[in-house]
Amino acid sequence: MAYQVETWQVKMYSQNLQHLCQQKNSRFRGAVRVEPIKGKYSFFNQLGAVEATKRTGRRQDKDYDDPPTARRRVAAASYDYDALVEDLDTLLTLQDPTGPYTVAAQQAMLRSMDDVVIEAATGTAYTGEEGTTQVVLPAAQKIAVTVDPISGKTNSGMSLGKLSYAKYLFDLADVDPEIERFMALGARQAQDLLALEKLTSNEYAAVKALVDGQITKFMGFTFIPTQRLAHNTSTDIRTCVAWVKDGILLGVGQEISVDIGKIRTKKGNPMGITVTQNIGATRMEENKVVEIPCDESPA
Repeated sequence: MAYQVETWQVKMYSQNLQHLCQQKNSRFRGAVRVEPIKGKYSFFNQLGAVEATKRTGRRQDKDYDDPPTARRRVAAASYDYDALVEDLDTLLTLQDPTGPYTVAAQQAMLRSMDDVVIEAATGTAYTGEEGTTQVVLPAAQKIAVTVDPISGKTNSGMSLGKLSYAKYLFDLADVDPEIERFMALGARQAQDLLALEKLTSNEYAAVKALVDGQITKFMGFTFIPTQRLAHNTSTDIRTCVAWVKDGILLGVGQEISVDIGKIRTKKGNPMGITVTQNIGATRMEENKVVEIPCDESPA
């Protein structure tokens, strides 16, 4: 009999599992107002500004003035992820995928939380006593992608002009400077800023930290890097957003919940994984959100 060592050759597979590229945590939850919600809709009341009147004489009658009031509606929505793990899956793959499946589902929930906040920032808000009056982000809160308000350059990406104009809009509306301001931008916008020749050494260091994946401050904004911002593939325009922390509200009806157990209605009683959450969001005030479209077309 011929001696063939090839017969003994084996195949070895790692029992370790690597999660592919994905955002693992919510980057927006800590940057917005978070409130508990219940039911299909939740309402949050608002009080507008009043003005003092000058007294012009003695023993004047009082002029009573009711402060302006408003309210915003948050619509709750449930998000789910379900998976089944059979005993055969564990035997054939030499590992139990239950844990990795659960981690992946939790990460998906955290990303969906960011998507809800992004959509609420520039989408339609609902106000009025019954929460049925639609409010869109006005044009005055949108910086045109074709015009850099400072340099006049057309079809621009992210620029110092756009940053400073967003700051100007907040200051113009008397937004409380003590409330933290945020800006979400993509990888291309961070590179746009890094390429600017007008950056000082300190500003360059701040943008460099952003490019390296760190959340940093720049021009009064705390930058949040994300690739989940809306991107129009036909125009190559990405919609970046600047906002004040209490300008967007995230309502949480149910935190991320994980349930793992045997499914007795399926053959083999597989392990069922169910991950759920219930959330909603709204823009609370138009003056506290600025939309900043940025061209990502090659130079």
